[in-house]
Amino acid sequence: MNGYNGTFELVDPRTIIIDHTYQRARKNTLVQQIAQSPSWEAFGVPVCFRRENGMYYCADGQQRIAGLLASEKPPKLVPIVVFDIQDVTDEAQVFVRINEWRKSLQPIEKHKSKIVARDPAALAMEKAVAEAGFTIDNNTGQGVANAKTIQAVAALGVVYNRIGEEGVLQTLTCIREAWPNDQTAIKSHMLRGVAELIEEQGQNYVRASLIKALKKSTPSDILRKADELRFDFGGSKGTQVRRAFSVLCGLKMPREAAPKK
Repeated sequence: MNGYNGTFELVDPRTIIIDHTYQRARKNTLVQQIAQSPSWEAFGVPVCFRRENGMYYCADGQQRIAGLLASEKPPKLVPIVVFDIQDVTDEAQVFVRINEWRKSLQPIEKHKSKIVARDPAALAMEKAVAEAGFTIDNNTGQGVANAKTIQAVAALGVVYNRIGEEGVLQTLTCIREAWPNDQTAIKSHMLRGVAELIEEQGQNYVRASLIKALKKSTPSDILRKADELRFDFGGSKGTQVRRAFSVLCGLKMPREAAPKK
């Protein structure tokens, strides 16, 4: 947090704003637990930003603040550490750093924050996902519409790191064309598996040919076969997913990765 000089202040908790453009969602169960048994030792000192409008925006501690406000006798003042920051992009960057250093931040929450922080990799992934006709979200609803909502953002990050923005686009396009409206197709091992196929083919990659091969099976059958192979041969789930593509889709494994007879 170079350049940001924080100060300790006592403020009315009702004046603290939660900016959900980058903050994680409210956890109602946790908020209720805090509300039922509020204590200063558990509350600690939340971190807030003060923007040019003079308002306080929570960076760390929103569940604790919400819990105190929902308690029977909420305090009139709470201690906070305040950083005067002008730009919401800077806020999002600090929010990511706080959660990377001090607590477990879910990949999809981290991605959301990095979008606001204008992180180049996150923006490139988001662009490729949108071009392929998908979205990134943590929506857990059921139905056909959710087959276009990707939750496995960590797997997308692996794909991006290995084959770049265009690789993410090609991976999702193949999945969309081979298995439309199939939620299983956008699970972690399928995203990484299809990307691996594209990476293997390199300059010989032909999208239409790969889609044709993928259509010979379904994501559920491929993952089921991978589990069977893992039981028989051991090894990682990823390795067995690749073998399942070979068995069910006719996509032969590279010679150096082929299973020993």
